[in-house]
Amino acid sequence: MRSVTSFRKRAREVFSIIILITTPFMSGCQEKGFGGQVEGHVNVDGKPASGVMVMFCPVGGSEATKTLRPQGFTNAEGKFELISRKKGDGVPPGQYKVLIQWPAIVNGQVGDGGQGLGNDRLQGRYWNLEKTTLTAEVKPGKNELPPFEIKSK
Repeated sequence: MRSVTSFRKRAREVFSIIILITTPFMSGCQEKGFGGQVEGHVNVDGKPASGVMVMFCPVGGSEATKTLRPQGFTNAEGKFELISRKKGDGVPPGQYKVLIQWPAIVNGQVGDGGQGLGNDRLQGRYWNLEKTTLTAEVKPGKNELPPFEIKSK
């Protein structure tokens, strides 16, 4: 079993990558088209999964929109709400590839600023932009997406 220190190191690496990915979109957040609210669910092996990170990666669009990475975490019922920069800011309409990662729980918590993130319980199968088969379309207004059905193995 890995030490807590190695888990913390992994968590810092994951959050560093997320910051590197999401920082460029800041300049594009003022672009017109924000406002589509996006909610959905993630089920793993047919059951709601808590603490799953969901990230939408735009397909096409302007250069500013291409760098946008709306994201969110699932709650205990497997429900997520995407944010682009802050809660309620919406997601630009368009086509997206969807990335999903399910960090293991460390010290009884997940997503607590890096202290509780462990390795991806899905072994990175849904966290590869070139290989993901998960997609979504965001339309203006409220979007309640069909559940993402994920297999743990």
